[in-house]
This record gives sequence, structure tokens and C-alpha cells, in this order.
Amino acid sequence: MINGTMTIRSVIEKYPETKGLFIAAGFNDIVEGVKFEKIASFLTLESVLKNSGKDPNLFLKALKEQVRASYNAIDITLIQTNRTDWDAIGVIPMAIHIQMLEAFEEFKTKLQNKKNLKFEGRMASAQEGSDWIKDAYGKVDDPCLLPDIFQGRGFDFFFSKTFQERFIETDIFQYLSTAKENTVLKGLGLQDPKGHYNVFSIIPAVIVVNKHALNGLAIPKTWEDLLSDQYKDAIAMPDCNADLPRAVLLTLYSRFGEKGVRKLAKNISQLLHPSQLVKKIRSSAKDVPAFSIMPYFFSQIVESMPGVSVIWLEDGTIVEPLYTLVKANSRHFKSDPEAVKAATEFFHGQKVASIFSRGHFPALYHGIDNMLPPNVPLWWIGWDFIAKHDMVALAEKLHAVFDEELADSGSN
Repeated sequence: MINGTMTIRSVIEKYPETKGLFIAAGFNDIVEGVKFEKIASFLTLESVLKNSGKDPNLFLKALKEQVRASYNAIDITLIQTNRTDWDAIGVIPMAIHIQMLEAFEEFKTKLQNKKNLKFEGRMASAQEGSDWIKDAYGKVDDPCLLPDIFQGRGFDFFFSKTFQERFIETDIFQYLSTAKENTVLKGLGLQDPKGHYNVFSIIPAVIVVNKHALNGLAIPKTWEDLLSDQYKDAIAMPDCNADLPRAVLLTLYSRFGEKGVRKLAKNISQLLHPSQLVKKIRSSAKDVPAFSIMPYFFSQIVESMPGVSVIWLEDGTIVEPLYTLVKANSRHFKSDPEAVKAATEFFHGQKVASIFSRGHFPALYHGIDNMLPPNVPLWWIGWDFIAKHDMVALAEKLHAVFDEELADSGSN
């Protein structure tokens, strides 16, 4: 498949879904604009990685994982073991998985060399989903058996009623960050006022518009517009089993109720993985959707194409949270308290924030350039709504409602 002797241009043209990985790794000057046209046809992967100081094996592995994700395949080699004795576990977006692996390994090495402390963790790729976490820890009652730090995404297992009753409401996890918030994201109310869930980054669900497929349709300005009957069969999005679509359904429900979820389903023509949506937009296929709901990261791969644009709806671009759960009391720690403190600072520090922001996952860390358009409206579901609902059960209910309406409308 992909190897070091291939040119940058040949990799991106054959596997366009990998472009975001190059951007997230800092190679945007090669894969975009004038340089791409002039030198990407001559530069090999091997030469670029060697000169950049990146680990070629790790980067090649990440590229291959990205391609596999396009076909919703699971790379079994990523499943390390069934052990449940990690000090920290996380589910990392595919686009920045390699960068987080490198950063975490660097952190562990420094901790070992400087303080003779070990801190073992598993930074899994989001392509695996998070079911493995539920399988490993869903029946655990003793907090001492849980990792000291969880890094979660969206409204998954950690928002379930069972997990909350056992470990959230009992204040097992609590970390009140004193860091200043990024000015772009300040005021959204992203931080949990009780300090249990510590949001450090977000995934915006933007709308990609393909003007060649509009067929007279006006570009919507709000979610209410997008839910109207005129957009029937004009929208594509990832399957609702994925994290971001679940966040979309939950957030729409918070404002429009079940009726809003049904309206969205009626307007859906295709359910595709974001990388497959990107491929379709880049192709000349007849069924290219007029509008695609996708993560901000994937939208950047196609935004520069003629006739393609990204819109941020005026009533708010829905955001999905990326957060940590940190144990509050050392009596529950698996690792040395000093190691847990260092790891907490790592996950909430500038290095991790930079990795996420460069990958188009806006970070809350102050001073980071999140590369967002100026004054974009963002829509966070809010902690009041979360406190009133079993988010996992509600997401399952809305998924069923969505699928029922989708089947009735005859969409794929």
C-alpha cells in the first residue's frame, strides 16, 4: 500500500484522506498551495520524514491506519491487550493519533529519566471506537481498579448513568483546572462547573457545501433552515454510531426536540464515514451531496476545491467535547501521585493543546492559535442539559428515532 519510496503527491492523490495527517504533522507547506504543485511530485515520504526528524515507521503506520479507516476497518494491531491496569487511557482522533503517541512516549521517557517514575497508558485510535473501554471497565465497582486518568470523547460510556452513579456523583474524578481559557472559546461554558469532566478541546461539526450539487437550493444560514423540507435528500453525514453524529442528534434535540431529529433524518441522503464523504466530494460522482455534516478536520481537506466551501451556521456550529477525567484522591491512585500530577499537566498542557489545534481540533489552552475563522458561532449543549439526562440512554433513543425516520423516508 503506502511506502517510503512514494512521492508526497502520489500518496495524497491516491489516498486523499491522508492529507490531514500531513497538515497535523506540520507539513502543510508541502501538501498545500504552490509548493504542492511544484515539489510534491519529487519529494518522497522517506526523504521528507528523515529531514523532519519524524519517526518514519510511526508516521507510515498512521497513514495506513487512516486509509483503513476509510473502509471502516479495525486494525487489530492497535488492540494491545485486554489488560485493565493502565494508569491512563485515551481515545485519540485518527488525524492526530501519531502525534499524540509520540508526545506521550516523550512524556513517559522524561518522567522516567528525571524522576524515576513510570506511567503506563494506552492512546488508542478513535477508529477503534470506545466500546473496548466499556467492555474493560463497565462492571468495575472499585475506583482503585480504574485508570487514574481517562481521556474521553463525546457522550460515551463516561456519561452513562451507571458510570456517573459509581464514580462521578461520588467525586472519584475531579480536577479543577486554573488555566486561562482560550479567548476564542471563552464564554461558551465548556468547563464542567463541578470539575468532573475537564474539557480541553472540541470537535466542531461544520457543513461542507458543494455548489455544483445545489440544483437551485439556497445555502442555509441556520440549523432551522437545514431542517426544513426544501433540503430533503440533500444532506450527508456519518453514521449515528459515530461520536460526532451522536453529539449532533443530542444537541439538536436540546433545542428542537424529537421533531428536529426526525426532520434531519428526512433530509439525509447518505450515511458515510467522513473520509468517504471527502472522497465523494473530490470525485465527479453524480450523487455528490449538496451538504455534508463532518468534523472540521475533514472539511479542511476539501475546502480549497473549486465550488466547495465550509459554512458555520449562524445559530451555532455544534461541538463535541474532548475531555479528561482525573482521580481526585491519591488513595484511589494506581500510580505514584507525582506521576499522576505530571500526566494531568501533560494532558492539559501546551504541547497537547498544540497537537489538537494544529489538527483542527480547537483547544481551550490559552494562547493557542486555533485557526478558526473570526467570530464563528459555536453551539455547546450545556451542562444544565447534561445534568438532567442520561446522555447515553438518550443518544440510543434518538439513534432509534433517527433510523426509524430514515427508513420511512427511503434514504440510504
